[in-house]
Amino acid sequence: MVADLNAIPNGSEQLAFLSNDANSTERGDVVDRPEPADLGSMSETELLEELGGICLLDFNPAKPQPPESTIRRRPRVRRVTQPARNVEPPTQQRQFAALANQADLVGLPILNESECQKSPEDVAELARLSRGMASLRLRAMRSSRLRAMSFSGSVFSLSDELQMETELGRVLFEKSQPHARSVAPLVQILQVKSVRSRFDLVDLLSSIDGPEASHALADRALFDLSADVRIAATQHLQRRDRDEFRSRLLTALRYPWPPAAYHAAKALVALRDTDSISKLEALLDELDPRQPFVAEDDTWMKTELVRVNHLRNCLLCHPRSVSPRDRIRAAVPTPGRPLPALYYQASSSDVVHADVTFLRQDFSIMQPVADVGPWPGMQRFDFLVRTRPLTDDEVSQQAQRKNGSSHTYPQREAVSTALQRLSKW
Repeated sequence: MVADLNAIPNGSEQLAFLSNDANSTERGDVVDRPEPADLGSMSETELLEELGGICLLDFNPAKPQPPESTIRRRPRVRRVTQPARNVEPPTQQRQFAALANQADLVGLPILNESECQKSPEDVAELARLSRGMASLRLRAMRSSRLRAMSFSGSVFSLSDELQMETELGRVLFEKSQPHARSVAPLVQILQVKSVRSRFDLVDLLSSIDGPEASHALADRALFDLSADVRIAATQHLQRRDRDEFRSRLLTALRYPWPPAAYHAAKALVALRDTDSISKLEALLDELDPRQPFVAEDDTWMKTELVRVNHLRNCLLCHPRSVSPRDRIRAAVPTPGRPLPALYYQASSSDVVHADVTFLRQDFSIMQPVADVGPWPGMQRFDFLVRTRPLTDDEVSQQAQRKNGSSHTYPQREAVSTALQRLSKW
């Protein structure tokens, strides 16, 4: 028998089993800023604000360009079409060498070139789902008489967005059922949409058997900003094999962003996963995952959550596309210029392979951006964990701190509370 998730308070209500003990609030120098009283009950707005303070990395080598209306255009000259040449795409090393702020690449979870290429079957499914989303957007643009508009500002009204979401499942899966290869593109596309679309994502994932979908559902229970969506994901996990996702929840208890650890603890308790007790007991002896540590080569290191603006860092995650025959191509947005009306509309000379990914984020959300120019005010940010060496200043500060670390920290409190609850069963 599993716990009744509805009996566990959620959202902005007080989560008694995740609240901090009055005798365990001393954290010494473990954190750089005060922690909220109860990370497990932070609202979506509070979580969004918390993530807005996460370290932002920017690798965009391009400088902002003037608006197209101010550019003097030369008369078009008819050119003779030359046969396409076989041009080798740049290597990962050469592409990264052209990025700005290359020092920030250190410690990012970058995949080897042999690991980042999707299989032909995965590419075909990504292409199918991308075309389905594109058809929905084109339909919404036509119905709203917005054919000439790009995504600069509020292109679609709320009713347009709701209509797109209503038709989403029918358009994408009217001829085939979602399967394991649908998981990654569905998450990539829908995790940054409205709460309604994220509920649809959870429902679609629940209809797919196998560890890929279980892992994705666990991520929704950990990282979605809506407490209701997290609960829905956990409810679907109740009917799945614990061995397919338990390790993901346990790993999240060591995540450097504390709310993810509290969400993991809540899910384990709601699932009454008593088989995880021995693993939880071992986690009590671990140090704060955000605390600097000394590596084997005596270098001071630090693990931290960072974020990148999705629109500004295409060349960090995807290789350049040098052939129009490449299966899935996407234009690299240029700061100061309007975005293409369709995401996979490769209309510029700077184009990337959307089917090859050097870097895979843990989760993505939409966040407000100031001084956006012709770009939308809400933009996608991808979040990932990196382990980097401390700067010289950080090493000096670390040397001045007290020896040892606090006896408690948010992630340990989450583990302890989950243990207390699970031990009763």
